[in-house]
Amino acid sequence: MPNNPTTCGFEKLRSLLSGGLLILATLALLISLGTMLFESLSRVFASKSFFWAEELVRFAIIAMAFLSLAVAGVQGRHIRAEFFVSLFSRRLQLAAWAIAGVAGAVFSGVLAWSGWGQTTHLMRTMMRSESSLELPMWIIAGFIPVGAALLTIFYVSRLVGLIRRRKDPFLPPEAGEPLL
Repeated sequence: MPNNPTTCGFEKLRSLLSGGLLILATLALLISLGTMLFESLSRVFASKSFFWAEELVRFAIIAMAFLSLAVAGVQGRHIRAEFFVSLFSRRLQLAAWAIAGVAGAVFSGVLAWSGWGQTTHLMRTMMRSESSLELPMWIIAGFIPVGAALLTIFYVSRLVGLIRRRKDPFLPPEAGEPLL
């Protein structure tokens, strides 16, 4: 089906989205590392600490983690207990993958829903961060429902893949082998 224009368009969109999320997550990591380096150098050479640095690092790490959840799944880099599953029969492997997919989709869906509620509450109350940065807290909290929603989409798409193709849906597309 590689010649199907819908499939090719979807793959391009998925690749673009994954690449964009990976760039944003990398930028958040670099902001975190740069801020930590700046803070440590200012403590060593100027005996000065900045109250906002710890907060910025914390927020950057939250953004990095939630932006990279779905990308890790698409690239087949989520932690898996494949040693035990590989000992199962093919039918039990299918069941284990289905259970893992449903559990992951439910967990990330609940996280997205509750994160959305928290984000909208922070928007209504216009809460700001406690440091001199005074960042709007809804922006930071917004990374949680966005990342969790993308992770939910990942799990649901893998469950659909499991049903349609009957192969391990949590491996990268080029690595999965047909089960039956």
